[in-house]
Amino acid sequence: MQPIASKVDEKDKAKDMRHKVLCYSLAIMLVPVTLPFKDFDELQQAFFNIDTDQDGMIPRQHAKHILRQRCQIKEAVDAALSIADVHKSDVFDLCSVACADLIALQFFGNGPTHQPLQGPFGSADLAPRMLKKFFEVFGGRQQQITLAGVKARLRSATYREMEANAGVDYEEMMADFPDGAIDAQMLTSLISGNAGRGTPLGHDDNSKSNNEGFFSWLGLFGQCMAGGAHVREDSPF
Repeated sequence: MQPIASKVDEKDKAKDMRHKVLCYSLAIMLVPVTLPFKDFDELQQAFFNIDTDQDGMIPRQHAKHILRQRCQIKEAVDAALSIADVHKSDVFDLCSVACADLIALQFFGNGPTHQPLQGPFGSADLAPRMLKKFFEVFGGRQQQITLAGVKARLRSATYREMEANAGVDYEEMMADFPDGAIDAQMLTSLISGNAGRGTPLGHDDNSKSNNEGFFSWLGLFGQCMAGGAHVREDSPF
């Protein structure tokens, strides 16, 4: 019989994985809208300069070096890289570096009055904040988004570079999005259901199994969105 402590540890690891997948996917969607092309171009040029063997991957220490040029807060960069490294491989492609850059700068490295945010810096704390930001960016004051609205906001020079050089296919990512209104719980379900499809994670045969049980986690958002405007009990807002 497996020890209870071991089962609890596995459950915690699975939950952390699900949070990371959600944060990673939301970051990919936010990058084209929130990261100016000039910044992304500098980021990918730095990546290409380090990736001398052109295998599309760089080690953590080099990814950290790139991000520290843009975010001076070591804790923010370290935490962002840990979240973007969904499978704990300690190697990063351009997509995961871009995701970590967004997380470090917009969620961990910049607080009120430009003071550094204090921890915690875990994926469980970040996920509801990223969901909130996502709906602010793509839904404005609404707590719902539409497929047409997301597509309209995504189109940018950064969007094209993410598709051309970072292994992202946004149409594939949103292939199962309905035409009607999408709220936070539905979005979370949709991200779970596509198992990383349209992203570099989708190239990993283990991505689907790593996301099993994601639906049972949806109810946690209502408890962890502190300070949000609650529309209903099980909503992250």
